[in-house]
Amino acid sequence: MTDQIVTAHAVRRGRECWIIEIICPHCGHCHQHGGGNGLVARGGHRVAHCRNSHGRGYFIDLDGDKSVEVQYDDLC
Repeated sequence: MTDQIVTAHAVRRGRECWIIEIICPHCGHCHQHGGGNGLVARGGHRVAHCRNSHGRGYFIDLDGDKSVEVQYDDLC
């Protein structure tokens, strides 16, 4: 089975890094993942946090409705 591509539900800047929220394709709940500490958040592959994921993951796409650049501009 190939890991699914999910669009970020929310992207925001935390104290030390970007925080990416997604709706998990495996359990339907919201999961948070770090997105790096650079000027823009980084998506890519993550392992699901849910108990029934059995080690599966997904690829986080940051090019959906939530624009990382727009959210960063809002902080400055």
